[in-house]
Amino acid sequence: ETIRAMQFPALGVLKRMLDKLPEETVKILFITPFHHYTQPPPGSEEASRWREFLNRVTETARSRPGTWVLDFNIASPITTEDSHYWDAGHYTVIVASRLAALIDEGVHGGTSNDNYIRLYPPVAPGTPAGTGRMGAAPPRGAAGPGG
Repeated sequence: ETIRAMQFPALGVLKRMLDKLPEETVKILFITPFHHYTQPPPGSEEASRWREFLNRVTETARSRPGTWVLDFNIASPITTEDSHYWDAGHYTVIVASRLAALIDEGVHGGTSNDNYIRLYPPVAPGTPAGTGRMGAAPPRGAAGPGG
């Protein structure tokens, strides 16, 4: 109950920004991949707050056609490799280039993989995992929300 009562003022700003975009515009809400040691420990109060924030972002996307939510802030091959970061919040150019392909995969590939979780729209049951390892080529395929 306490977690559900939390206020996230930035979400109001996000909603207003999304509402200004035409419905036919594809909107991708990208949760950036911070180094794993900055991520809250599983089961902690901080992890519960973070999960609630992600739930609210997903609720925001659900009510806006053509909106995707991709969470890269997970323990992954990207976030657990020290050489991928200049510091805890700034990844290298190599990672940045790879993220573009992974975002494309998340939207067009119809799946999640070990570098991100597609929070919205949900991954269809039985959809094979993506190829999203660092260096792998992204698949092209399934249509996005609404088509």
